[in-house]
Amino acid sequence: MRIVLVGPPGAGKGTQGALVAERLGVPQIVVGELLRTHIASGTALGERAREFVERGELVPDHLVVGIVEQAVEPHLDGFVLDGFPRSIAQARMLDRFLRARAAELDVALHFEVPDEVLADRMDARGRADDVPEVAATRIAGFRQSEEALLEHYRGRVVELDAVGAVDVVFDRILDGLREALLAA
Repeated sequence: MRIVLVGPPGAGKGTQGALVAERLGVPQIVVGELLRTHIASGTALGERAREFVERGELVPDHLVVGIVEQAVEPHLDGFVLDGFPRSIAQARMLDRFLRARAAELDVALHFEVPDEVLADRMDARGRADDVPEVAATRIAGFRQSEEALLEHYRGRVVELDAVGAVDVVFDRILDGLREALLAA
């Protein structure tokens, strides 16, 4: 099963994505981690991406697409993709990439969390890119593209109330995935 996680920073995508990937026996591909690794390693891509990440802005498509394609290519039978796509342009790029390999996205899991809960969660994580000003920019940036992404994935979206204990949210995800499979 090929799944993308759609939701703002702090929505629990990383935690839940790991659980879903483990349950399905597919890899979790976390684009933010891939970018942070490039930044920490001082790669050319990492250096170009650093300024965007530090401001809480989306890394431009031309920098992130290659990383995503390289990470997804060996796992076309199934993956949980976290942190991509974050824009319609990226969603279309992912669609083209998959179609060129005779694959399709199966499900877009949409994590719904109120902004005030997101801010609290991000503050508790304590990551360098989660300081309040940057966190607010990241949340606002996601909200600008959220509706268009959901429209793009219409018919494949599983809506998810992502507020609650980890196991409760995971059960909601499993129920949503079962319903999506039955509807397909």
